[in-house]
Amino acid sequence: MKIFYSLAAFLILGSIHAVAQSGVTDAWMANQYIYIEPGNTTCVAPQYLYTGAGLLTQGGNTTDVVYGAGTNAYQVITEQVVDGEIVTLTSANNYATGGDFKVSEVTPADAGGLLDYNLMLSGNPPKSAGAVPLKPDQYAYVAGTQPVTYYVLVTAGRLKGYFFTVQGNTADSLRIDPEGMTITSRDIKAVSLLPYWSLGSLFPASQATISFIPTTNPSDVMTVVVISPPVTYGPQQPQNVGESFYFSTDLNNWVSTANPSVSAADSVIPPGAYVYVQNTGTNNYPLHVFLSGSVLKDQFNFFFTTSSVASAISYFSLPRNSSYPINEIGFNNSNFTQSTGTSTSQRKDQLIMDDGHGGIGAVYYRYKNRWYNTNDALPTNPEFPAGTVFGLQKPAAATDATSLLINHSNIPGVPK
Repeated sequence: MKIFYSLAAFLILGSIHAVAQSGVTDAWMANQYIYIEPGNTTCVAPQYLYTGAGLLTQGGNTTDVVYGAGTNAYQVITEQVVDGEIVTLTSANNYATGGDFKVSEVTPADAGGLLDYNLMLSGNPPKSAGAVPLKPDQYAYVAGTQPVTYYVLVTAGRLKGYFFTVQGNTADSLRIDPEGMTITSRDIKAVSLLPYWSLGSLFPASQATISFIPTTNPSDVMTVVVISPPVTYGPQQPQNVGESFYFSTDLNNWVSTANPSVSAADSVIPPGAYVYVQNTGTNNYPLHVFLSGSVLKDQFNFFFTTSSVASAISYFSLPRNSSYPINEIGFNNSNFTQSTGTSTSQRKDQLIMDDGHGGIGAVYYRYKNRWYNTNDALPTNPEFPAGTVFGLQKPAAATDATSLLINHSNIPGVPK
């Protein structure tokens, strides 16, 4: 079976440095550059958490309004470019900033027949990262007026490393979608409130012809973007299973290929996911994507699927800005089944690394607590650069199951 997905070449534009914010949280900020080859598919995996900053590559001074207009603009980016290099960058966030919060209590909440949960926040009153008290429903997504979807990453409690989408808020609580889970106050003791990446924030309309090619003729889509699915089964290919989008010049916005008359710019790209940028339309040319964001310092959990019907491949990238040796990612016997030998018939779980151009770069398995490349008989411990994308393949098993991987920051000085 051929796994078809690819990896971008990544370049960090600046070194990481501490940036003190007013309020309860601090962040490490950095920039990311991705070169998208013409006539090829490239995976764009955000290495940083979204902060609303999208960069441009035009020369001179450029102002990029990502959302809204005038005094209602949610995000304004101004940059100065000299000889192709970004020399200054300023950002003005007018939309609600997130922050780090302690949770005093978790209570059930009715959501029209479904069950949500309210996270009661400590503080009198609780304040955002900008040291501002929360306003009711400022974190609730509303198409056209509040285009940012937020989530909470649990930083303390039994569900540490899980994340949940925010549905709304009051002045002292956040309402989350538990996605069918039963949650108690012991499960969530503290959270980090963060915005999701979206198509419109990852590829703002102002970057047309720079980071993507807009489409004027729907029968000749120039740049197709597919959000990676969490899992595929058997012979399924991820680009065929994930929802696909293109930038329509009719709407001057991203649309789904399944519904091209409605804007899809707010479609969420979850942390740990990535997008396939298929730069394969007629007369395509090289593209350049600039991103900026804050460094993930907290624990982050991944879930891998095992199916009783067919082999399953879970797709993921580490939302980290640092390289990881394979033995530091978080694999162990509970989430990665060791092989019984080194022959093909004895292999169990396999970690597939992208080759950068739509094929399999390498496949790894574990045997007697050592890692092996399927093309080499000697043990190995490869180090994967930030931005690498993976597929974890599990063979069909007796029952459906889900395993957990806990990924910690490997930056020195960041607590595990």
